[in-house]
Parts: sequence; structure tokens; C-alpha cells
Amino acid sequence: MEGVETQKDVETLQKIGFKHMQGYYFSHPLDTQKVTEILSNFNLLNVY
Repeated sequence: MEGVETQKDVETLQKIGFKHMQGYYFSHPLDTQKVTEILSNFNLLNVY
């Protein structure tokens, strides 16, 4: 589910069965440099 902005959104969506969510509640949009940094920390850059 896209557009999750609050804890209440998360709780409601979990109650009706959603397991995958994204939105400002979890993170604001990131630039390429920040995404690369995060993925590097988890060794995910070369995973296909």
C-alpha cells in the first residue's frame, strides 16, 4: 500500500491484511546518494 502517513494508517492496514506498505510514515523521498549509502550498508548493491 502506498501513501502510509501515520501509525493509525499502519494499524488499520495491518488489520485488513496488508503486509507491504510505503509512504512518508517510513521515509520521505531520498536522493540517489542517500539510497546508495543505505544499500551499501546492507550489501544490497549487487543483488539482482
